[in-house]
Amino acid sequence: MAINPQSLSAAQRMVTQAAGRYLSNPRVSTVDFGFRIRDRQGFRLSDEPCLRIHLRDKPRGTRLELLEARRPDLYIDDRELRALEQTYGFSVDLPLGDYRLDHAVAFAPAPSGAGGATASHIRRFDPIQGGISVGNAWLPGSGTLGGKVVDRRTGDQMLLSNWHVLAGRWWIGAGTSVCQPGRLDGGDAGHLVARLTRDAWRSFLDAAVATLVAGSRPLINDQLGIGPVQGSATPRPLMHVTKSGRTTRVTSGVVTSILPGRMLTYTDGVRRVVRDIWAIEPEVGGDRISAAGDSGSWWVDVDSRRAVGLHFAGEQAISRALAMGMPAVLDALAVDVALT
Repeated sequence: MAINPQSLSAAQRMVTQAAGRYLSNPRVSTVDFGFRIRDRQGFRLSDEPCLRIHLRDKPRGTRLELLEARRPDLYIDDRELRALEQTYGFSVDLPLGDYRLDHAVAFAPAPSGAGGATASHIRRFDPIQGGISVGNAWLPGSGTLGGKVVDRRTGDQMLLSNWHVLAGRWWIGAGTSVCQPGRLDGGDAGHLVARLTRDAWRSFLDAAVATLVAGSRPLINDQLGIGPVQGSATPRPLMHVTKSGRTTRVTSGVVTSILPGRMLTYTDGVRRVVRDIWAIEPEVGGDRISAAGDSGSWWVDVDSRRAVGLHFAGEQAISRALAMGMPAVLDALAVDVALT
């Protein structure tokens, strides 16, 4: 459904107001603007766009009454939601979504039903490429190497993933070792491929880049099981996307956000706002499109083969994935997707 620019501007103001009002509520995980899903099993979308306030839980009956009486700070007043609807002209949906960072800190095999490449994504690779295991060489855990980028100023070759994959602690600074595979998959300082260079937290993005170490294994523009990436683009509503990740390997989904949202997350015990978030649903209800260990994967537009999102979190019960828009990530880190 097309929305005229004036209505889209009103929707953006609605998201901004709702985020300011509700993100501090511990029951609220994410606020965005997108399509309502009527039938999860068949992936049938409503044609009416709405503000979506994603809730970690949905108490009903007696539990809801107790919440209203004992914890009014956690209660979401229907009258406030109706006032938002009247002010901006869009309905409000309250989908269930308890999102967690998709960083593997214990063995995480691919869930049943996950698609994928024929080769394992957690072994040592030479050359290295997008979709394989990577991590900080000194901390437990593994995530996914997103792909190859180049520094806009120096032209240095770098790998791009999440901050919580390449660093993961606020006391870890530039120069720390990045290994492939990640430590959870047998990597250590002897598997050094890059050194952490900078992150994007000043721009409210969970992203970081690491510069390749001279003499290490080469990094190529390729997504394991998918192929080369042809640049970057902004996500679009109903865009069909695919990603290659350390745990669920190659999976596909559909972008259901119309406007990017925001969420609060805890990293190293610090609460941070993440912006420019796009929600991705499985094309078939029940399919698992992400899991712990997939953090850092690049979501790629199926038609153009352009990278559109940096995966960082997911909802395990309903398999909704969250990604940060790739253009925002690249600008914040001052890098570009490498085409060779």
